[in-house]
Amino acid sequence: MSLASLPTWPGARALRASRTAPRWRSFCSQLLFAAVRSVLNELLLDPRYLGAQPAYIAALHTWGRSLSLHPHIRARYGYGEGVAAYLARYLKRGPLKNAQRVGADANSVCFRYPPHRDEEDSGSQTALMRLTPQAFLDRYIAHMAPPRLQCVRGYGLYGSHQHAALDRTRATLGQPPVEETQPLKRARVHRVLYTDPQRRALSPLQRAARF
Repeated sequence: MSLASLPTWPGARALRASRTAPRWRSFCSQLLFAAVRSVLNELLLDPRYLGAQPAYIAALHTWGRSLSLHPHIRARYGYGEGVAAYLARYLKRGPLKNAQRVGADANSVCFRYPPHRDEEDSGSQTALMRLTPQAFLDRYIAHMAPPRLQCVRGYGLYGSHQHAALDRTRATLGQPPVEETQPLKRARVHRVLYTDPQRRALSPLQRAARF
């Protein structure tokens, strides 16, 4: 589901214009999550589709291929590890991959991207976007989540208060209970990121990516 498909909805206009309004971005993102949850719950509880309590993960994805503001929700249900692997491709790398970078100087930043089918340059496999440094930063920073906005959420049996129901469902399917992961401790994070000899030569972002 995408706000781009709702051009007349006031929330869509507000979110597109929210580059300098984190509160509006957070508010409209909450509405988008609520809409996705309502639609999926209604469909998946219907016997014509799934006919059961669903378990799915939803992630907020805000960028188009050219770093344009294109907020939408990616939601997946089914086998848990497959869902996590699918969403991880969008969550780990951010709006721009290193391989897309072409060059940068004091006057411009250039990167390549595959156009969407509905874009003017959709006939080519790869297009180049050249922006001033300020325009590039404006686009890139627009995809930084507002403070305290939860961009990945679990619903249904993946909800925060559904552990017992999820374990019962897994037992019915012959699967073991979900293993509880232990939170990372600050001392271990510091040791891995900053004292490991193999990581000390890396930049902070590279260290975090390989954690």
